[in-house]
Amino acid sequence: MSAQFIPGEGVVGRPRLTTAPLPPYSYVSGYEPHPFRDPAGHLFGQEETEVTLLDPGRWDNSAAYLRGIDLFNHGYYWESHEAWEALWHAAGRRGTTADFLKGLIKLAAAGVKAREGNRDGIGRHARRAADLFNRVGGTTGKDHYLSLIHI
Repeated sequence: MSAQFIPGEGVVGRPRLTTAPLPPYSYVSGYEPHPFRDPAGHLFGQEETEVTLLDPGRWDNSAAYLRGIDLFNHGYYWESHEAWEALWHAAGRRGTTADFLKGLIKLAAAGVKAREGNRDGIGRHARRAADLFNRVGGTTGKDHYLSLIHI
């Protein structure tokens, strides 16, 4: 039995890390209004929130990181990509934390490609995510980073 996704509520019964409301829809190009660019988009006209540098030792204090996890876990792949991309930029796009965040971004992109039915895109993004997670594991010598297991 598969999990039931309800727009605006996410996956039924799945726990949340934040209390921020989920978007009214999970954006997929060509099916929903673009969240930022389209006047009907759920984020149109809203100011982007400023994101601070993610401290790996205090990941649980990062609202943006936890929001990205919530969004991903509830099927909002494009939106989680956006949340993690802001953190990736804040991390300077280089280094262990940036590589891990980029792996999450690529994993979210694979989810978007799955929603689009693009098998090649799924594989390409998932392989790149695995490469990045392996790089982080080689750097840290651990099978987890920022509370997530990567094997």
